[in-house]
Amino acid sequence: MTLRKKTLLVICLIVVSFSLVLVLSANQILLSGFLLVENRESEKNLQRAMNAIKAEEASLAAFLEDWAVWDDTYQFVAGANADYLKKNLTASTFLTQRLQLMAFLDPAGRIVHAVLFDPATKTTRNIPAALESALKPGSILLSHSTADSTVQGLINLPEAPLLVASRPILDSEHKQAPRGSMVIGRFLHSAELARIANITHLSLALVPYDAALGLTVEKPVRIEPVSEETIAGYALLSDIRGNPALLLRVESPRSIYS
Repeated sequence: MTLRKKTLLVICLIVVSFSLVLVLSANQILLSGFLLVENRESEKNLQRAMNAIKAEEASLAAFLEDWAVWDDTYQFVAGANADYLKKNLTASTFLTQRLQLMAFLDPAGRIVHAVLFDPATKTTRNIPAALESALKPGSILLSHSTADSTVQGLINLPEAPLLVASRPILDSEHKQAPRGSMVIGRFLHSAELARIANITHLSLALVPYDAALGLTVEKPVRIEPVSEETIAGYALLSDIRGNPALLLRVESPRSIYS
């Protein structure tokens, strides 16, 4: 092999090696940037889902603001409004407001009336023992710091997670002392999640809390790829007592990565 050919071969090897290093370096830099963008997009989707859950809580609080601060409710808890249940706790009320739980408790924390509504049969039934224990005297749901306070959160029941909200029962003019508490709830069952998913255009699911994911109250969010095509975001949902209860999972296609 002549010197010229050797020189050309060496130059070609140098160029190929340099090009390879350049391509690999550029690929790593670009891929890292795309992964960062992908994670941020997943976090935004997860935040949208969390905002939708918070909107559900806000709608419960808004309903309570009307019903718990109402002379008719105030009189009913005292036993002076016998027609209250017949006139107000109708199937239409539960269906329109998408409520499954409605409970009224006296100032001592004793249940005056409490039912679960089944939208499929449009009938009510007694509340289960697991829910009744959450409404016992001294419960956080009945612990109101002020007359206008609202306590809300999540109760993880065997049949489905239940978003709950509680507020003191007051007269319409806020002139009398609180007369117990009113508690309402909405199940986050599959139909409700499907409705929220349709509004947010996200793929949502509630999954059991998994300590292995490392989510805590201080670090409640995690993003991780599921496959080459899908990435998932997880957000910790705590129960009414502040304990880890469930994980909200949002799956998204890895369009940016692809």
